[in-house]
Amino acid sequence: MHRTGALQNLIQLTQDYKIDLHEVRWLGRSIIEKKVCVIYYSYDVRHLIFGTAVFVRKHIRSRVIDWKPIDKRIRIRANL
Repeated sequence: MHRTGALQNLIQLTQDYKIDLHEVRWLGRSIIEKKVCVIYYSYDVRHLIFGTAVFVRKHIRSRVIDWKPIDKRIRIRANL
């Protein structure tokens, strides 16, 4: 997310198209909580290459049990 407003544009796309889960390539490992979604993301620390981010809309956030960054992948356990 190097461009100004890029994160906001992605959030807007998830709202416009009613996407509950979405994948992108980012650096870092963390959780970002926004008004309409929660974003879990992770990357491969050993090789410093892009990883994966998963957008979870707020209305299903309560179903996420836990998450674990695994290199450039993410494991999310949810009660669906």
